[in-house]
Amino acid sequence: MSTAAATRLMLITPPRFDVEAFAAALPAVLAAGDVACVQIRVADPAERRAAAARLIPIVQAADIACTITDDVDLARSLGADGVHLEAPSVDALEAARAALPDGIVGVSAGGSRHDGIDLAEAGADYVSFGPCFASTTVDEAPLPDLDPIRWWTEMMTVPSVAIGGITAETAGAVASTGADFIAVSGFVWSHPRGPAAAVAELMDALTP
Repeated sequence: MSTAAATRLMLITPPRFDVEAFAAALPAVLAAGDVACVQIRVADPAERRAAAARLIPIVQAADIACTITDDVDLARSLGADGVHLEAPSVDALEAARAALPDGIVGVSAGGSRHDGIDLAEAGADYVSFGPCFASTTVDEAPLPDLDPIRWWTEMMTVPSVAIGGITAETAGAVASTGADFIAVSGFVWSHPRGPAAAVAELMDALTP
């Protein structure tokens, strides 16, 4: 079971942003804390391709994994480290695994232990649960509590990701569930002192 000190960060991009400005700021953000992965989650396909082509080399140069949300073909063609599937079936997971045999294939399970178990048994590299709290970037209602994450980290070996509405004020409580990763988006990219400061605040919150 993970501890708060071992919980790492997963950064999820905004759905839309100025690619060049984002790319210029990104190295400082990645250097500000223990970032394990950057997930490119851009809605428009053309904008997603442009963002991925620009950001993947920057992230990988920092020795950090870079994945793309729901776009297996793009991940494979641009050399991303893998994909995150937001509403996966077992068939979709297996297809992604076949397309990216050496890549990361992560999945969302919402608040469902059952779905998480099915996906983990089908080969998911990690399972995310959430939203943990009300979120400006996730439409679903928040989980009533953090028990699915706590149960998962106690009972399962596949890594867990906590996602949704997490801030520096709540990161410590989320990490206390044993979550292996905390995924953040809005708190980082909209922080009044900038995204690097947000990452530093999160790291302070995760340090016992």
